[in-house]
Amino acid sequence: MSLVKGAALFITIFLMGYVTNNIFSQPTNLELILSYLTSFSTICAAIVACLALNSWRKQLKFSNIFSTATELEYALFQQLKLVCDDEQLQGKEAFGVYGLQIQTLTFRLRQRKYQPEILTAIDVSYDQGLNEARVSGQFSKKSVEELLSALRRLTKAINQDFR
Repeated sequence: MSLVKGAALFITIFLMGYVTNNIFSQPTNLELILSYLTSFSTICAAIVACLALNSWRKQLKFSNIFSTATELEYALFQQLKLVCDDEQLQGKEAFGVYGLQIQTLTFRLRQRKYQPEILTAIDVSYDQGLNEARVSGQFSKKSVEELLSALRRLTKAINQDFR
């Protein structure tokens, strides 16, 4: 039975008890039974409402994780595109902007405990590439491959977890 049908059934039973309570002026066995049934259905409706709110809260939480993970995926892709397209990275504003986004988004996902091993791989390979960029002005081929591998793993995890 779906949640909506169950809630509709309990509301109907509750209303039946309320209407019959007003119709009968003298307390009878039927009225007593309907009173108990009304109380029971009210309690059940409250339980169904709690379950529905809990389900909604989980959905909202995972929606937030999904949007953050897809933003990280996009920032990583743009950063890799920038790294592969340009010879010299120092002084590029977009490089710093995407770098800050990557750090911020990995931090947010780490707080929500989403795929910590992939986030660690992203952090390690990105930091290694930054150190190389400080020295030589560009990411090494190895750093790019490791970051691309981490991006593929993130994309695969997003597709498995949310789609």
